[in-house]
Amino acid sequence: MKIWHREAIGGNWDKFGKLQYDFLLDKGLKSHHYLLDLGCGSLRGGVLFIPYLEDRHYYGVEKEPRLLEAAQVELKEYKIEKIPLLFHIENFDLSPIDAEFDFMLAQSVLTHLRPNMIELCLSKVVPKLKEDGHFYATFHHMGKTPRKGSFNRHPWRRNEVGRAEYKFEFFEELAEKFGIKITNLGKWGHPASSMLDITK
Repeated sequence: MKIWHREAIGGNWDKFGKLQYDFLLDKGLKSHHYLLDLGCGSLRGGVLFIPYLEDRHYYGVEKEPRLLEAAQVELKEYKIEKIPLLFHIENFDLSPIDAEFDFMLAQSVLTHLRPNMIELCLSKVVPKLKEDGHFYATFHHMGKTPRKGSFNRHPWRRNEVGRAEYKFEFFEELAEKFGIKITNLGKWGHPASSMLDITK
């Protein structure tokens, strides 16, 4: 039986949830660290991160209220007893969050944003990153020309596009603008996206 909120975020619930989890553990995520899951959706990765991390060390941010409602369903489905902190946030305004993070993850977020929204994201999110922290974010690498349909309006998510593609030079320019470092880690196991490592 298909579950709407699992299909709405692209399906492959178990596969891509574990991919996120394994990636961050490989990068050094420990149970005492604080993790910000940007665009956490209905907790595809969260159902693995929350039990691993200490109570209240998982922060999930999502702009679509119905996905946050579905997240509550998943917490019950997985019988998760540890407490996550979930926030309905618009335009990357993290001012309600009084924490700094060792790790941040934006899986399938920048891949749906226009340039001005990526710039807004970095301006709002990076200040919450600890000095030695890492913000990992996926992006679609643009070849010689964008794929047909790139930057078409997303079918249901507000203020997003179905697929956004960028050359890495775009992120290098943003790194210089914000005085941060952005490294292209390349393929990370996902068939469609590459991974950025953003640090202060």
